[in-house]
Parts: sequence; C-alpha cells; structure tokens
Amino acid sequence: MTDKKNKVSESFRKADDKSESGNFKKFAKELAVLSKKYGVVIKSVGGVQFGNVDQVVYSDDNTSGDLLPTRIKWASKILENDGWLTAEELEILCPKCADKMRGNKIARVKLAVVAEVIRKQIKNAGVKGESVK
Repeated sequence: MTDKKNKVSESFRKADDKSESGNFKKFAKELAVLSKKYGVVIKSVGGVQFGNVDQVVYSDDNTSGDLLPTRIKWASKILENDGWLTAEELEILCPKCADKMRGNKIARVKLAVVAEVIRKQIKNAGVKGESVK
C-alpha cells in the first residue's frame, strides 16, 4: 500500500515543465534576497522537489548544517481537474473502489459521485459525527 500511496503522492506533485522552470527561477531570485537578509546560503544538489505545496515546515537546527523539511503536505490537484479522480487517486480514499474502477476499465470518476457513495455508506453504517457537505 505504501508504494501505491507514493505513486499517488508523486502524481500530485507533478507539474508541467514550463511551470516548474518559471517557479524555480522566481524561487531562486527570492531566495537570494532572503540569503542576503539573513546571511544564510543554501548549497543543494538534486534535493529540489516541485509541486503544489499546501504546507511545509523546515527543521531549524542550525548545528547540523542541513535544511530539511520536517513536514510537507502536498496540495491535491483533484479540484484543479474539475473534480475527477483516477483509480490511483481514489486508492487513498477507498482501495476497494479503486480496484472496482480498474476491473471495469473506468479511467476517471467524478469526485461528487464518490462523495455521495461515501455519504450513503456512512449513513447506512450509523456513524455519528459531522455531516459531510
């Protein structure tokens, strides 16, 4: 299951080359300003990741000489794709549903349909909690 989650996570992080290049150049320019301001220069070879970042927290341990993210939350591109899910993306929410999609050779499913199915399953199971909207 971990490999499948990594593949899904990787698909969320993929961005087109043009966007990556432009964003990287802007980032490098802003990073140079920060380096001058704080007197910190980063030397990184091959450690750059691209994607829609929802949240990132870096280690602030200056004794190690490493600048590592201690937590990264990648933003899902599901909403950017008009609410469509592939089987790989659905795997996180419902592995059985993803298997069913593959078995029926369904390429994508509307997120609203998945949400409605989950609402019905929760209601039928008698689970109490916040309502899903």
